[in-house]
Amino acid sequence: MFFLNRFPAAKNSLTRIYSVSLYRNSGYLILDRVMVAATGFFYWILAARIYSLKELGLSSAAISSMSLLSILSTLGLTYGLIRFLPSAKDNANVLINTCLTIGILASISFSIVFLIGLKIWFPSLASLSHGLLNQFTFVIYTVSYTLMNFTTQIFIAKRRSSFSLSKDLIMALGRFIPLLLMGTITPLNYGIFHSWGIASTVALLITVIFFLPRVQPGYRFSPVLKKKAFLHILGFSQANYFSDIFWSAPSYILPLLLVNLLGAEQNAFFYICLTIATILFMIPGSVSLSLLAEGFHDESQTRLQVKYSIKMSMSLIFLGIITILLLGGKLLSVYGRNYSEQGASVLALLAVSAVPMTVNYIYCSIQRINLNMLRVAGLSAFILAATLTFTYWLAPRFGVSGAGAAFLLGQTIPGLFALTGIRPALGRQLSANDKNSSIKKTLISDKKDG
Repeated sequence: MFFLNRFPAAKNSLTRIYSVSLYRNSGYLILDRVMVAATGFFYWILAARIYSLKELGLSSAAISSMSLLSILSTLGLTYGLIRFLPSAKDNANVLINTCLTIGILASISFSIVFLIGLKIWFPSLASLSHGLLNQFTFVIYTVSYTLMNFTTQIFIAKRRSSFSLSKDLIMALGRFIPLLLMGTITPLNYGIFHSWGIASTVALLITVIFFLPRVQPGYRFSPVLKKKAFLHILGFSQANYFSDIFWSAPSYILPLLLVNLLGAEQNAFFYICLTIATILFMIPGSVSLSLLAEGFHDESQTRLQVKYSIKMSMSLIFLGIITILLLGGKLLSVYGRNYSEQGASVLALLAVSAVPMTVNYIYCSIQRINLNMLRVAGLSAFILAATLTFTYWLAPRFGVSGAGAAFLLGQTIPGLFALTGIRPALGRQLSANDKNSSIKKTLISDKKDG
């Protein structure tokens, strides 16, 4: 503060930026993701030193499986929380607990089905289902990861993203202790995966017991299923559910595909590059979520918020791309010489894909605010189909570099379409002539009637 007092112009600029809710909450979310990614950078360096390349490849695929299942288990209710929690008032606690309870039941069900059919889905990970310990912990970790997704969206809906930062930082730092114990003292198969799951479970308990009551006064978790609360957000949530699955699937499915197409070691190279590039991907992801929350709080300011979102995202993205292009090889060399040799081109391709990804993120937020969910689902499905198609075609021919190129093409081609949808939005208030405004009014009136 003393430093800023000596530069009043800089202090005033920062104060103005902080006063804009979208910048403030986006800043917390980006800081959240950057801190997690920064700790993850050192985490994977340590993991690469302790565990074999094969173990790293298998554990990263297991983590991707858990992450994908956690997204499936939300049933789209996370977006329903962002949409309806701000206006829930006295029903907020019931709405939160209903969503969390559904998330628990869904994640248990999806995990069991995944383990039963693991030899069919992904034979390379069949050992993950061997033994009661692996089976039980996989289910518990998936439940924890699912509920962590819910709590993040609750904080965003309440515009208290600083708590999301605290929650994720606890998890990020907490991964190191079990990683060291399982790797050096009691060697364990999938030790990296277990360290990830233990940390997420501990962070979840702290969040539910201490953080949520501070954000939502009087909150206390109790399993409950209120049909009225569930049905009220079901329509909006279902539309977002499939969109979210399509959108998230490429990052989680690619490591699983590459284990089978190229082997565990090649997947390890790709996964480390994807982990570093995710730092960039988190920028438009965080900004778009804040844009969505702001749009639902005050729709009349959406056009201005879109401009803020583009300005903030692109400024940070281009800075990040330049940094990765200049220092990417050196970053990868920290993991080992093989990572630098095999992954430099992959990391560059993934970094550049952050530009069209930003366009796609903002487009989807605009359409969600206007309840044009068919367009969101269509774009997300297009991205998934393009990415997987190019991966099957390019990866066997060009290895992990082909997978990187497939990821870039899978974002760029749909992004050209999304760009045509963003440009008109900047020239008018988004909701003024929206053809779905009647649907929106109906939902709001139903909320009041209920």
